[in-house]
Amino acid sequence: MSGQGARGGKTGGNSVHNVNTLLTYANPTIRMTRMRGSNPLRDEVERPAGRPRVQSLERAFAILDAIRSSDGTQNYADVALATGLNRTTAWRLVSDLRSLGLVSEGEDGGLRLGAQLLSFGETARRHISTSDAAHEVLLRLRDDIGETCHIAVTDGDAMFYVDKVESESSVRVVSFVGKRLDLHCTALGKSHLAWLPLSSRDSTIARIKLVKHTSHTITDRATLLQELELTKQRGWAIDDEENELGIRCIGAPILHKAVDSALAAVSVTAPVQRFSRENIHNLAGRLMRAASELSYL
Repeated sequence: MSGQGARGGKTGGNSVHNVNTLLTYANPTIRMTRMRGSNPLRDEVERPAGRPRVQSLERAFAILDAIRSSDGTQNYADVALATGLNRTTAWRLVSDLRSLGLVSEGEDGGLRLGAQLLSFGETARRHISTSDAAHEVLLRLRDDIGETCHIAVTDGDAMFYVDKVESESSVRVVSFVGKRLDLHCTALGKSHLAWLPLSSRDSTIARIKLVKHTSHTITDRATLLQELELTKQRGWAIDDEENELGIRCIGAPILHKAVDSALAAVSVTAPVQRFSRENIHNLAGRLMRAASELSYL
């Protein structure tokens, strides 16, 4: 732990607390409809339908995502291969991104995300936050269970951490606010999927790629659907070394009570040595109580 957080408790410097909102960062065209005042966990998001996308922007974002996912060793040809672009197009777009400070090139020719993105990232961090009340619930959950706890929200076909309270153990999970999570192999993602309306759930599962991260990852859609049915029946989800070997996680939905759908999700994560299968049901009950408390904020 690196010290006291701004609102009390040790946070490891990874939480963002100064804006009382969870979801407004997603898109400048989003319209927020407030329910019960200005509670961020109850915002409904409406996106404009049928608006054409700008191809060059999509390609530029694909390049940034490919560079982000690499270890800084990708060159222009590698980026072209990773994005499916021809080399001329990739070179032109990377050059434009370099001129804007969004991409840099090392002496070895490897492409890396540019320093200008730090400014964007810090601004985004100020707008991706839980309320003080939600953070206090997360702190109490960490203190109760003793392991790292997260809150995450969805954006498109992924989830992103918006708050985190670290375990005080010297051996703990490495994560950060803003980290992207796949839906099919994480407890947070399954918590979201299991509480979607059936038509939305089925279309999402048909659309997303079931990437195999470990030997435990579910990559069969029928098996995933069965897992989601079980998840909803018991009220919590599990990532049993499906996203990362040696890490076990349980998650529960933060529900929009009016429509019984998940606005966000909360999780507890720990190394498998401290998170035995025998103890999961006991911990899940405590997690679900925290999720219920968050749902009523």
